[in-house]
Amino acid sequence: MTALVVVTGMDTYFGKTTRLVANVQTRSHFQKAVLKIGNYLIVLAGCIVAIVLLIEELFRHTPFLETLQFALVLIVAAIPVALPAVMSVSMAVGATELAKKGAIVSKLVSIEEMAGMDVLCSDKTGTITQNKITLSEFVPFGNFKENDLLLYGSLASREEDNDPIDNAILLKAKASEPLKVKIESYKIKEFKPFDPVIKHTEATVEGPEGKLKVAKGAPQIILDMSSNKEEIGQKVKEKVDYLASKGYRALGWVWKRQENIGLQGFWDFMIHHIKILQRL
Repeated sequence: MTALVVVTGMDTYFGKTTRLVANVQTRSHFQKAVLKIGNYLIVLAGCIVAIVLLIEELFRHTPFLETLQFALVLIVAAIPVALPAVMSVSMAVGATELAKKGAIVSKLVSIEEMAGMDVLCSDKTGTITQNKITLSEFVPFGNFKENDLLLYGSLASREEDNDPIDNAILLKAKASEPLKVKIESYKIKEFKPFDPVIKHTEATVEGPEGKLKVAKGAPQIILDMSSNKEEIGQKVKEKVDYLASKGYRALGWVWKRQENIGLQGFWDFMIHHIKILQRL
């Protein structure tokens, strides 16, 4: 296999996306609070200085220059110029403590944001799981059978991509010797890898049935590729919800010649609950 590298690093599509995210400038709750406190103290200092000037000039007849000096001292003392610096040092100490526990802090203000958070939602894959995809239930439609799903799912997968889902499908298929022999009887003529835009992989293969196309990907995308989606659309959605209720993610497969559709549920191994509680 030969390839031509056109762009690298921040010049790639994902690099440009990363740059756009990094350049977003937003004010955190901490910054808004510091500015609010600063503005309040400035207004309060201005009111006090105005009252002092009126009293000194109208009632005590103090020289204006002496009153002005006192007002300047009052303003300097009342406005906390060093407040942002002190708060930044405090958060830097907090970032150091978090770094010792393996946390990466990209922005200091995020420490205060996290401290005021009530609920944190995150994607569990690769975080509290072992990232080991396992196939669970097969849900064939029409003339499809479970072995057909595994066969055509294997043809729409490619080992060299090192995709966790593809690896799980190929590993399951190769565990059956008859199915492994049947897969070897097919030759892949064209393969379109997974693309986040089209949300599916597609392969053109040639085998005992002749030339055919198979695809696997998001259930809603696979359903749209079928000519009988109006007939089985509701059933497919119900089965996707059924798999989701059991904690499975759903993957759809289609054989374009006969418009047969099937669903495959898969899940990830959870890390032991005791370890999760200890880490949290």
